[in-house]
Amino acid sequence: MSEHEHPMPGQQLGLLECWKGYDSQVQAVDDLDEANIITSKVKRTVLDFEPMHKVLIDVDLPAQLLPSSTPGHFHLYIDKPINWVDYVDLLRALERCGIVEPGYVSASIDRGFTSLRLPWIKKSDPSPALRKWAS
Repeated sequence: MSEHEHPMPGQQLGLLECWKGYDSQVQAVDDLDEANIITSKVKRTVLDFEPMHKVLIDVDLPAQLLPSSTPGHFHLYIDKPINWVDYVDLLRALERCGIVEPGYVSASIDRGFTSLRLPWIKKSDPSPALRKWAS
């Protein structure tokens, strides 16, 4: 039993011998204490028809993942300006992969921006203007 907690159970672990270059060979391992990497590959079963992956990305700039007001959901903030055309491409790719909801993408495209509730605002909360008016 390992003293470490698997960061994403079900993902294929690996042992990377050489960290230089992107063509380094990875040996698949099952023991968490032998592994030095986790891969995007989902461990396959005999019933799997095609290899599947989960999104694991090395983000080389400041980013935050904050809990949403919906349990088990999150808001991702990435500190990197991109133009609107590329942003729409990113949103559509995330939608196609099932990472974001189609309604969020279409509403964002219609508005011309994406938006997230502030971390302290719950879905059931009235807007700040309504709270001020009601008091």
